[in-house]
Amino acid sequence: MENPSYYAIIPAEVRYDENLSPNAKLLFAEISCLCNKNGVCNASNKYFSDLYKVSVVSISKWVAQLIKGGYIETKMIYKEGSKEIQNRNIVLSIGIKENFDTPIKEKLKDNNNITINSNIEDINFDSLLQWFNHITGKQLKTIGDKAKRQFRARLKDGYTKSDITKAIKNCFDDEFHKANPKYLTPEFISRPDKFEKYVNSGDAGVSKEDLAVTKRKELLKSMGI
Repeated sequence: MENPSYYAIIPAEVRYDENLSPNAKLLFAEISCLCNKNGVCNASNKYFSDLYKVSVVSISKWVAQLIKGGYIETKMIYKEGSKEIQNRNIVLSIGIKENFDTPIKEKLKDNNNITINSNIEDINFDSLLQWFNHITGKQLKTIGDKAKRQFRARLKDGYTKSDITKAIKNCFDDEFHKANPKYLTPEFISRPDKFEKYVNSGDAGVSKEDLAVTKRKELLKSMGI
């Protein structure tokens, strides 16, 4: 296992996710430190248990929270010719939600500022499809050309890549789509009127600035700060 990097990253989606415990958020940061250049961490739950002086059971619960939230994925490596587990790799999924393919190291600039690559053509639609299937439970094989054009158009309208994942999640949570899942498609969500509706779903009457402040206060309160 490689030595931890100097930086630990906790993106906004992780920081303000009310379904994550403060310790799960801290664990995400530690995983980001341990990822190699390919975005893979092979530290075991025992390693994290020794590091934080908690039980392996506690670590397993934090890992499960991160998996459920779509922030990491795990892959078991088996010994050749057997079902015995040799290693467990943890892969960050947050790149899917933030930038769809911008490596973490490319975000670290001068003065420790974190920047987001805003190049529209950098959308990795394979990763976006993986995120869509993860959230919706669908098994789509591809994102159509029309939907790709519409998603790129939404970025030109001033929306961010995080807004795209937010719209997908809000659309999935909508009661209508729970009853009518056939309409829950990338092409449908990326339409201008539908995208605007679902990206703002649940935030009506609240500015982005006020919402961010509120979520930050709630996070600090939950951490006892």
